[in-house]
Amino acid sequence: MTRRPWTETERAELARRYPNEVTADIGRDINRSVGGIYDQANKMGLRKSPEFMSRIHGSVLIRAGAASRFSAGLEP
Repeated sequence: MTRRPWTETERAELARRYPNEVTADIGRDINRSVGGIYDQANKMGLRKSPEFMSRIHGSVLIRAGAASRFSAGLEP
């Protein structure tokens, strides 16, 4: 596998799109792997926006672990 340096144009595109778009879509458009996108985004300090995360995960995060939580009135 040959490594290809990131261009300033690719970095600008990543910075513009990463917070609010699906990573696989960005990778497909700029011909980079999903892992490469995550790696470069991490190096650039980019994060997904809270709006994007709630849209993608929705109520899944709210319900995560609900089955194993103590109910009101139960003693631990």
